[in-house]
Amino acid sequence: MKFLNPSWLWGLALVPLFYGWVFLDEKRKTQKFSEFIRPSLWSRMVPQWNPQLRLNKAKYWLMGFIFALFALARPQWGSHEEWVQVAGLDVMLVLDVSNSMEVEDVVPSRLLKAKHMIRKLLDQLEGDRVGVIAFAGSSYVASPLTTDLNYIWEVTQTLGPKLIKNQGTHLSLGLETALRAMDRGAEDKSGAKAEGLESRVMILISDGEDHEGELEAITKKIQQAGVKLYVLGVGTEQGGPIPIKDENGNPQGFKRDRSGGAVVSSFHSKTLEEVAQGASGKYWNVTEKETELGELFSQMGALNRSNDSERRYLVFDERFQIPLLIAIVLFFIEISLPARKILAIFFVLMTLPKLALASEFQSPRAPLDAYLENEKGLKAYSEGKMEEAQKSFGAAQARDPSLPELEFNQGIVQLKKGELEQAIQSFSNAAMLSQDKGDGSDKTAKKNKSLMGKSLYNLGNAQVKKGDLSGAVRSYIGAIHAARETKDPVLEQEAKKNLQLLLSEKQKQQQKQEQEQKDQQQQKEDQQQQQKDQQQQQQKDQQQQAQKTESSSQEKVYKNTSQEKFKSKNMSQEDAERVMTELASKEQQLQIQEKVQEKFKAQHVKPQASPKDW
Repeated sequence: MKFLNPSWLWGLALVPLFYGWVFLDEKRKTQKFSEFIRPSLWSRMVPQWNPQLRLNKAKYWLMGFIFALFALARPQWGSHEEWVQVAGLDVMLVLDVSNSMEVEDVVPSRLLKAKHMIRKLLDQLEGDRVGVIAFAGSSYVASPLTTDLNYIWEVTQTLGPKLIKNQGTHLSLGLETALRAMDRGAEDKSGAKAEGLESRVMILISDGEDHEGELEAITKKIQQAGVKLYVLGVGTEQGGPIPIKDENGNPQGFKRDRSGGAVVSSFHSKTLEEVAQGASGKYWNVTEKETELGELFSQMGALNRSNDSERRYLVFDERFQIPLLIAIVLFFIEISLPARKILAIFFVLMTLPKLALASEFQSPRAPLDAYLENEKGLKAYSEGKMEEAQKSFGAAQARDPSLPELEFNQGIVQLKKGELEQAIQSFSNAAMLSQDKGDGSDKTAKKNKSLMGKSLYNLGNAQVKKGDLSGAVRSYIGAIHAARETKDPVLEQEAKKNLQLLLSEKQKQQQKQEQEQKDQQQQKEDQQQQQKDQQQQQQKDQQQQAQKTESSSQEKVYKNTSQEKFKSKNMSQEDAERVMTELASKEQQLQIQEKVQEKFKAQHVKPQASPKDW
């Protein structure tokens, strides 16, 4: 058994104090009464009066009070499971576990870096089905599609090169296995081919090594199947040697080829980019800060989500009805006794609204579980536990996604963690829900208007950090209007201050851009003038060269004509035959040399490279 609101049990400390006060008060009254009438005459002179009656009434009242406290603490024992329909994606993780992923050109290694990214992905994939494919020279399904993300992480931690004996890297085979696994998962949803296949996502994490090819055919299949492919490249351009480790993970040297040289594994970003383009997907080269994951989440957030997945919740059975019924019975017994009826009636009237409040929180409109999870999140946030706060706010949203306060709290945590895309989405949803939600009363409208103003103010802060200055200006203006309607001068002043700073910064950027454009225009004009000067100089040099050539030719003609021994300018028949004979001889020598060179090359062909296993 457990209590959902155990703080009410602190009221039990009042029980002995109240009973002691009643006992001493009754004793004092009895002593005063005995001063006027001796106790032996009480039964004759005052037959209706009993000094123990008030104590008996107090006992019944205190017992009812105790059970009422237990009812307010909401005891729970026993439990049952509830399945809730959740809209989500089908996400298949395709992880490269070849030997080349052990290279340590990124910290701590390519494979460990990939697993760290998978951990961050799983933290964001709430309500989605996830599967894992491991591949090297061959591939296998490490986990089919499932909503148990903790199991997916446990499986991912065990993956490594030693699990696949057939080493090498066969990218197309890994993608083919993932596509078949997703097709089976789609059929399992409804017994037939599921609709809405645009909600399927494939995430490839690799260093780009590929020894088999055949990528064009599989990328076309992925595109035709309606699967969205995202590719994350892990590694650096300079690459590194492939370490060899024993069963305990201790380094034993580096992998070597047949000639004895260390094998250096390079990062092939171009191959991965071609794979993404072939399937109309998206490619990112993962950096040290892993900011690419935010862009990936944004891309996935724009996809259609199916409503076929389910999530299991463990719900404890409420048992507050039992102590509440006992408390009511005890109060009626106390009331049935003579005198002092008002106190019990007053307590019943005071406790019934509390119990009605607990019932109201259980209604679909405002579930108590959402309220309690939100309180846990606020407490964790005040203690600086951002991860715990985010999980509690997410659990509260799963219970009641219509509350704008939950979206606002989620946005505050995301902004604190630097998750700008998610924070912008949460603040936008909070502002929208605050605008649409309300019961028509002035008090509720003012409260929602105030929350909308705060949401727009924080939305502007998030957009500034992202660099969306135009969007931030619109958000701050909306916050100012909301603050004026709710008469919140603090919010209005802060929004105006940020807006002025933003407009000043935007003006500076505009001036900087105009100056850069002027500099570029001036540079362009200088280059054109320089090219024009060069062309004029070249024309001048060509004219001078032509004049020199013409002068030299005239001088040569003059010298030749002075040395001629015959007047005819035509070559004789004998001289022409001699020149042709020499040209034919030189042509034969050139042909012989070319044949010798071709024979030499044929005798020195390089041996073929050995098969790769990384």
